Amino acid sequence: MVDTDDGNYILLVPGNEKSNMLMIEEDFFLLLDLALKIALGEYSIYYNYSLSPNQWQNVLAICDKIVNANSFDALFEYTTVAYYKTNTLGNSETLYFVNNNGKELWDNIETYKAILSDIKEWTDLFCQDVKINIWGL
Repeated sequence: MVDTDDGNYILLVPGNEKSNMLMIEEDFFLLLDLALKIALGEYSIYYNYSLSPNQWQNVLAICDKIVNANSFDALFEYTTVAYYKTNTLGNSETLYFVNNNGKELWDNIETYKAILSDIKEWTDLFCQDVKINIWGL
């Protein structure tokens, strides 16, 4: 995490190349937060994670499905069903997450589409065949 006067940032680091890291302000991490919960079954922005290239591509694919949902109901259904399949505890955590953050995500879906586009470009430039380290808050 980087704590600045502007806010807190989650860091995405390809391998150990800190010079190529991507900083995402906590307020704009909502899409990745939800996708990581679905992909990993359990995820918290307060911990550090290391994802294989395949896991990272899966996270990006989940992000695509979320931002391309044609309605809030479709987004809600996809995220809760997908998370239920990956989380042995059931989907109560994701229901809570989507109930509390889904409107924010849906109301700003164009912003999250742009963020995802930037993340994909960063991935293409720096993340080929390397682990992605996520440094939480």
